Amino acid sequence: MSIKLILHPGYNKCGSTSIQRYIHQNADLLEQQGVFISDINFRFSFDPPWLLIRKASPFFYFERMMESGDFSAFQKRVESVVKSAKRKNCKALIITAEGLGNAQGKARGKPIHEILSAAFDRVVVPIYIRKQDDYLLSSWQQWGHRQGESLSEHIDQALEASSDYAPDYLETAQYFSKFYGEQNIQVIPLVRKALKEGDLSADFCIRTGIEPAELRQVGDHVNKGLNPFICDILSRTPQVYSHVHDNSVKSALEACISNKEILYKKSKIFLSHEQRVRIMKHYESENRVLHEKYFKEIPFEDIFGIKDSPKDISERTSAHLEQLKDIVSLQMEMLLFLSKEKAQKEKSLKKRVRGAVEGFASFLYT
Repeated sequence: MSIKLILHPGYNKCGSTSIQRYIHQNADLLEQQGVFISDINFRFSFDPPWLLIRKASPFFYFERMMESGDFSAFQKRVESVVKSAKRKNCKALIITAEGLGNAQGKARGKPIHEILSAAFDRVVVPIYIRKQDDYLLSSWQQWGHRQGESLSEHIDQALEASSDYAPDYLETAQYFSKFYGEQNIQVIPLVRKALKEGDLSADFCIRTGIEPAELRQVGDHVNKGLNPFICDILSRTPQVYSHVHDNSVKSALEACISNKEILYKKSKIFLSHEQRVRIMKHYESENRVLHEKYFKEIPFEDIFGIKDSPKDISERTSAHLEQLKDIVSLQMEMLLFLSKEKAQKEKSLKKRVRGAVEGFASFLYT
């Protein structure tokens, strides 16, 4: 029996981190089922003795390859992997990396899929998606605000298709269909009704032929975005970020702020009803095609419907003010924390200086 390739391109902000964490923490149990997952350097446990670096996808492995434009080494690497896997009686290989499914990955990564599709005749490609209005809010919290974009600007760029972060689900499904065949592509909305057993991890396993009952439950892991009101303030000072993937600001805030609930608080009102209507109207025709082709057994409105409603201006303004009060309270806590830390350091420094002076004086008069 030939080896099956489980290719999870991992659309950004669509549960990729949770899936990767789940399969990496179950790597030993997966191997008992004959399923092997690559490490950060696209190495497997059946390769010649080597240090495996698990708990991360081979994102940068593929990124470096696509940047160089040289795929010859990857061709040989895949041939070697297939030979070694057959000797190990491997049933399936898992490759999961977000960089393969984003705009730049699709533009630069065609040779990767030409090589993989030629090497494997059994392939399954699960692509998880989420409503575009929720996606764009999340992508702005993750990347857009770090570039100095307001949420409105982030949305405008996505709808004008001038952003690498625009959610092009249908194009992505069509892209992978060209390499691996339409029958091997699955598009799954991140809603409970669409997930097998109502769970993301179980859904991934069942759709790819893995037995989930034999694996450990590791709990959901979400790459949390900062409170959108905090992101809005930070978007006005993007110089605090050294690059779009800089997490140092988040780490600094976590170190100073005790109320993590406010720090990562979600806000349904931050994205207005009008913005949601505009976004979902823009993607409606694409969503209709996706719905008919991949999950028509679930009502369209259950997947792509807008559940909030227009609010009175005074009610919305009041809600915004309450949210801003939360942000002010965090700023006050940070100022007090930093002030106390500075005072403590000065006190410690004075104590050390006094001790040194007293010690030196004692030495002189002894």
